[in-house]
Amino acid sequence: DNLATDLHDGLLLVNLLEIISSQTIRHNKNPRVLSQKLENCKFALDFLVSEGIKLVNIGPNDLVEGNLKLILGLIWTIILRYQIQLSSGASAKQELLDWVRSKIPEYDINNFTKDWQDGQAICALAEAVLPGQMNLPADFTNNPVNDAAMGIQKAADNMKIPAILDAEDMVYNADELSNMTYISYFRDYLDISAREAEEALMRATPFAGKCIARGPRLEPGNEAGIETKFYIEAINARGQRVTGPPYPHDFPVRIIGPKGEVPSETVNNQDGTYTVSYLPTIPGNHMIDVTFRGQHIPRSPFQVHINPARPDPTRCLCYGPGLEGGEAHKPATFTVEAINKLGDRINNGGHPFTVDV
Repeated sequence: DNLATDLHDGLLLVNLLEIISSQTIRHNKNPRVLSQKLENCKFALDFLVSEGIKLVNIGPNDLVEGNLKLILGLIWTIILRYQIQLSSGASAKQELLDWVRSKIPEYDINNFTKDWQDGQAICALAEAVLPGQMNLPADFTNNPVNDAAMGIQKAADNMKIPAILDAEDMVYNADELSNMTYISYFRDYLDISAREAEEALMRATPFAGKCIARGPRLEPGNEAGIETKFYIEAINARGQRVTGPPYPHDFPVRIIGPKGEVPSETVNNQDGTYTVSYLPTIPGNHMIDVTFRGQHIPRSPFQVHINPARPDPTRCLCYGPGLEGGEAHKPATFTVEAINKLGDRINNGGHPFTVDV
């Protein structure tokens, strides 16, 4: 409420700097005596210097004693650095002015005071940054306060830009520094929107280097003639499963067996995972490529050995006249039919059946 007294122990200034810089500043959290308050103020000022901010004629004593003129200068310096984001070696005013002119060139803005007093420029800027909020110029009332109020309110409602200015202040009491601070929020809105869009796309896009293929059918022990499956999990660059749009994602799978390519089918499970099934018919080594946008996922290509088909004793069949009866000194024959665990006949031979009579 009062800059002359609220910063006297350094706590609020340290807290402010920690929030806007996303860094931690060492300080005394419960300063009671003068030396502790001076120390906190020094920690805050030293942090600003470490951030490359040039401080002029202000020290810890000025904060503790409430030198309002120097404190206001310090606050403006912080605004320049963290809100208006002054580039190294650039003029904050000119840099922001150039941006405004690029957004609403038809208004020929040359300053941050009188060129905004008609109330229309702020509406035009809001509409240029986020089109569709107003129907300009039809919505103009030609009342500067009403027009400025409309622009400020639309920006607050649709862009979440804080209304740190009253329309009357912009029209009747235009302050250059206050207007610059407020207008900088519109530039930030575009930057934040771009970063949010980039972040959303990153979260929704698999990153080949983090995606996972897993399942027992990528490991040894698979058997020819039995359909086998494994799973692909779409993971983004942050290590999170991708479940949202753009969706689904394409994970080409290519399986090469001893005698050429083996067909496969990929099914989207609608939860960021994909089930891949294939039917190996020939025993031997199989190579499985899993890629995303041309990049192999970790461990791809997978080397999977397919074992020869194995008969299941509980499903194999024996039949023929030799099992029904016979005649002494004459051969009796019967057939053993090799059946795998799925109930399918095994067409290749060589299985070690033993017959005891």
